[in-house]
Parts: sequence; structure tokens; C-alpha cells
Amino acid sequence: MLCSEFAKASHTFKLLFQHKSIIQNHYLYNIDTSSTFRKYSSLTKSSGRWLERQRRDAFVKQAKIHGYRSRAAYKLLEINDKCGKFLEKSKIIIDLGAAPGSWSQVAVEKMKSNSKLITIDILDMETILSPENKNIKIIHLKGKFEESIPQIRSHLNEDEYADCLLSDMAPNTSGVKTLDHNRIIFLCNTAIDFAFEVLKPGGCLLMKIFSGSEDAILRNELKQYFEDVQFIKPASSRSESSETYVFAKGFKV
Repeated sequence: MLCSEFAKASHTFKLLFQHKSIIQNHYLYNIDTSSTFRKYSSLTKSSGRWLERQRRDAFVKQAKIHGYRSRAAYKLLEINDKCGKFLEKSKIIIDLGAAPGSWSQVAVEKMKSNSKLITIDILDMETILSPENKNIKIIHLKGKFEESIPQIRSHLNEDEYADCLLSDMAPNTSGVKTLDHNRIIFLCNTAIDFAFEVLKPGGCLLMKIFSGSEDAILRNELKQYFEDVQFIKPASSRSESSETYVFAKGFKV
């Protein structure tokens, strides 16, 4: 019986591997069978709660109806509406940590015709296509964004810089709020450094954070480089999550 149940749990684990946000902290190494079974059992319960929440989530349902790859699309749509429709004003957008691609989908819907979108992620991502009659040039890069500047510059003219940087990136979470907060703040600071290489004067930057003790420090740092900084919690961001977004506009170089 134990072997049979373990096989089922193993199968469940393999299926859920594609949902990295569920299992990223459950890698198992050098442990005995009973310990493995307990961890698989715990994972199955956790994933079951996640699947039930997904099933009942109105934004998940809407994403399927509208063809978005994830519910995250609605976060960007709401922030864009609240912050002056910056996507519509952008000719060049760079989407950091773009996979699975829902923010890129929104970007190409909103951008002007004959614009340019560059996506980058360490993960593979299904190709984003330009809407009909908009002739948007879409460039998919794979790798770490902070190491991609030469590649990005090779796809831009000498005098071209991005109007907007998007980042829905988050580090692998540990479940320890302070640690996860500090990790994403470090990621945000790396994105700010990246902006100095690719963002045009007057451009904007949108980043995800997990709220915590370093929020005020991040805000103050951004105010040195941008004319206006806002913290936004979209309605589509789950209320129990510490996730929020920072929108900075008017890049000063």
C-alpha cells in the first residue's frame, strides 16, 4: 500500500513541477522513503489548496476567457489605467522576467503600431505575436537580465532607449517574510541599475515587491532618479499576499 500511495504522490509531484511557485521550496535530497512520503503528502495538501483557490479565482477564469497566460495580466491592466496609460505612450518596452508572458501580451495590445518589445527570462517562453496590423517587432531573449545589456543594445539603434521597463519578477520564496522581502528588494535594486543602461530620460519603471521594512528606503532611492514614485496594490493582487507594485516615472539621468 505504501508503495502504491508513494507512486501516486510521485506522479502528482511530477505534474506539479511545472507550477514552480508551488514547489520551489520542496526539493528533496538524500532522505529516506518515509520522510519523502511525508513531504509528498504535505505537498499534495498544499497544492490541493492552491488548485482549489485557482478554480474559484475570478481573475483566473477571466484570463482563460481572454486568452491571457496568467491572471497577472489584470494587475498590469489596472496599473496602466491608474498611472496615465503609460503602455500606450511607449514605443519601446523591455519586459524583465517575462515568462509565462501575460504582461508581454498586455504590452503588445496597448503599444503603438511599429513599436518594439523585448522580453527576457531565464525560462523558456512561448513566442508572443504582434496583433494584426500593428507591426510590433518582438524580440525574445533568454538569460539573466542583468547580463543581457549587450544583447539588448544590439537590437536597438544607437540613439534608442526604452520608454518603459516592466518587472513582475520575484525570487524563489522561502516562506520567511523578512528574507523574501530582502531578496526582492535586492532584485529591484538590480533592476534600477539596469535602468541606467537602457531607459530613456523621462521613462518609467514598474516593479513588483513584497512589502516590508525596506519599502521606505526603496522609495527614497527611486525618488533620487525618478520624478514621481507610487506604491500600488491592484485589486487582482490577492489580499492575503504582501505583493505590491512600485511605479516610478520621469527618469532623471
